[in-house]
Amino acid sequence: MIDLLPSRIQGGSRDGTATHNSPFYQHGFKWALRYLKRNSITGLILDPFARNCVWGDITNDLNPEFETTHNMDAEDFLKDRPAGSAKLILFDPPFSDTMDKEKYRGHGNLYASDASKISKCQNDLKRILKPGGLVIKLGYNSGRPFGLELVSCSVVNFGGCRNDVIMTIWRNPDSSILSWA
Repeated sequence: MIDLLPSRIQGGSRDGTATHNSPFYQHGFKWALRYLKRNSITGLILDPFARNCVWGDITNDLNPEFETTHNMDAEDFLKDRPAGSAKLILFDPPFSDTMDKEKYRGHGNLYASDASKISKCQNDLKRILKPGGLVIKLGYNSGRPFGLELVSCSVVNFGGCRNDVIMTIWRNPDSSILSWA
């Protein structure tokens, strides 16, 4: 039996704090790493919207001011990833138009307000993940990435007038014939 994340994580005021620096989000990342280790799933950690997050092995951000391994549009970044190469994908696009303007200052990152771009990115996640691999998805909605199964859903509550954030963890089911035995 695997331990599950709590359905509600009580946060605090974290305005301006990068996601990867928040102890509330770190719960999900640490849980995912334990799961992958327990299930002997190896591979890369990808982060298509890294900003300054250091959790990924291969990181990307459109803004060249951030120290990442790639600086390209996330959709192109994901299309370039080899099939079955990742054990974990951190999917944390800019949440809002305000964040988009503050963090990307004219670099043209329209993911915050363009749901079709998010959907196109999510279509590549299953292809890139190894069987059993995970996606940690953060945002204001819990839309299902194509072909993945929901493992965990937590609401990170920041209280007051702060927006709650939904943290979902999705698994690439093992679709081999042996998984049906």
